[in-house]
Amino acid sequence: MATTGRAAYVKYFNFGKEIATTLKKDSPKYGANDSKTEGSVKKGTVVTYINEGEYQSKALVREENNLYRVKFDSLAKPGSKASSRVDLKPQSFGIKEVEYNFDQLYQTALNTLEERTDLRGPVKGYLQLLLAYHAEGEQVTTQQLVEAYQGAGIDGQTQKGIINDFGELLGPFAVYRDGLIDKATNGKVKVPQSAKSYFPSRPNEPLMDYGIYIGSGSNKKLLTVSAKALSKSTNVVKPPDIIMLLKRKENGNDGQMFRKYKNSIQMKVLEILSENSIKNGPILAAAHFVNSKPSLARKYPGLSIDAAKNIVKMGDGYDPTLFATFFETNEAIKKRPTAKINKKPTHIEVMYACEKILSAESKNRGPLTMHEIFADAIAQKVYYVKFTISSTGVPQWAIQLDSDFRQSSNVFLRSKNGYTRASDRMGVQP
Repeated sequence: MATTGRAAYVKYFNFGKEIATTLKKDSPKYGANDSKTEGSVKKGTVVTYINEGEYQSKALVREENNLYRVKFDSLAKPGSKASSRVDLKPQSFGIKEVEYNFDQLYQTALNTLEERTDLRGPVKGYLQLLLAYHAEGEQVTTQQLVEAYQGAGIDGQTQKGIINDFGELLGPFAVYRDGLIDKATNGKVKVPQSAKSYFPSRPNEPLMDYGIYIGSGSNKKLLTVSAKALSKSTNVVKPPDIIMLLKRKENGNDGQMFRKYKNSIQMKVLEILSENSIKNGPILAAAHFVNSKPSLARKYPGLSIDAAKNIVKMGDGYDPTLFATFFETNEAIKKRPTAKINKKPTHIEVMYACEKILSAESKNRGPLTMHEIFADAIAQKVYYVKFTISSTGVPQWAIQLDSDFRQSSNVFLRSKNGYTRASDRMGVQP
């Protein structure tokens, strides 16, 4: 008899914060915070299970950037055939932590791909063509790709693996072949045929999925590439990474970018979020932000720095009288789950209400907008290279630089938490 419910949670899911799995059967879809029915989720959908520290009959899951709940017993056992996804990361194609020229990268990946037995023949054939299309240019046509894709019968899991993982391997070829960086920088930065690629097994610098070395000797330079799916949103960039990039001295920068923002409210908020816990950082940051201007203090009354310090020190045993006005006026607090039982807000509920303040005030170029500080952080340091495949299997590429984010009205602070969940640090959504 299959293990289900609480017993399945203890046996299979209570060993980490986030666990990759799939749905083994259809399930109703529920709201992440209110458990209201929002439709349904199909069998085979790839999700990440969010461990909330105890068994929940309606399990919290994330599908790409969307949080919602499904019936716990609809989740496949981690590591089972139903939950497994073929590994398409560069490292699964024999790529090591060394520098590769384009030919070496192509031959290493192609040889490993040919030897892999965990890929179905038609899928392997499509990946081989996709690799050759980027590495050998005109020898492979888009029509050949379309035909191979149609014949491969690629499922949703494999498709996501191609976009999110195999796209990293294809990235250096696309950067060179399509002149992505050359065109985006108006020729100021050129990637020549002599360039070399580097894939860290564990990124030792912020936002790097792979790097491209150009030049030689004292003129050798590493271009940091953040590989993303070509979609509406990406993962957030954590505050410590932004601060690190601002401090980094290169490309004529002697630390002036850090000095530029040293006394700004944006830097103060990022520092507080970086230096404090997931639960406490947003409360302290929001209190500091709200009290930085009289107009903000009037907009969010009662969120004092003393109140924030008290809940940080005491946790759920904090003094609610210090938050009396804030609790009476804040909409997120009014809508919290514990309001139904007339219980004082929990530590996590206060955190979430503060996260919503930070997020709202950083959107649409509000007083906490992050577009300039983020753009300056990545300027001449990080290139966002985005990839997807169309419904017919044809690759599509795009690139974003600091100038793109500088013009954007929505580079903002984003939370992945909720009224009952505090497992992700707030970060900047580019």
